[in-house]
Amino acid sequence: MKTFLTAVATMIFIYTTARTTTSEKLQYQGRQDSVAGINLYRAYELLKGRRSTPVIVAVIGGGFDREHEDLKDVVWINRKEIAGNGIDDDKNGYIDDTWGWNFISDKQGNTVLRLQRDVTQIYKLWKDKYDKADRTKLKEQEKEEYDLYHKAKKEWEANYSTVLLYKKIGTDSTTFVNALKDFADHISYEKIPKTALLSYDIGTDEFKQAVRTMLMSDLFGQPDSITFNNVIRNFSYRWRGLKNQILISSL
Repeated sequence: MKTFLTAVATMIFIYTTARTTTSEKLQYQGRQDSVAGINLYRAYELLKGRRSTPVIVAVIGGGFDREHEDLKDVVWINRKEIAGNGIDDDKNGYIDDTWGWNFISDKQGNTVLRLQRDVTQIYKLWKDKYDKADRTKLKEQEKEEYDLYHKAKKEWEANYSTVLLYKKIGTDSTTFVNALKDFADHISYEKIPKTALLSYDIGTDEFKQAVRTMLMSDLFGQPDSITFNNVIRNFSYRWRGLKNQILISSL
């Protein structure tokens, strides 16, 4: 499925660039307004009067509204699937995939806004099948999946060791900012290398351990340094976005 989607996206790109002149291509590049986007209305102008050819477009991203007035009458339909019968009619592994498949939805079909890390998805998807499987008894394709699963599992377990601490941080902004001030008081409010955070003995305080783990990550400051003056001064402004980042990191 992923290979097919990639192939379709690549084919559309090649088709578009092959059929347009240099001057026409400029209309797709936002040169006049410099605003990122698809230049939809200028595209309509470019295509006006031309004979249309049906093209199947695979949506790779956060989804779309199937009932949108511009889409509802032209959305691709899987004719090999009988909608709503609870059976995988075309035997492709997906039940009732009448309009394709939403890989980032819950069981009710609602798109999940906060996406899990790839390793988490792989771990959850293949845990029952490959966690205790005997690799020597698997087919070649399954061996590839087995290896990928165990690689993802290793990374997932390493990440999960900090998940509960991250979630704890995300529920208590007051204690969080007080911990930041405590670090600054003991080390420095000015720019310091992140390795300096390790010099402060915080004992067994789990909250401060979680804060230091986060400070060592890319969520704060520069990759190798941090300035507590800046972090603390802008904390209230950044808290909402920071909390969202904490939740994403915890998935």
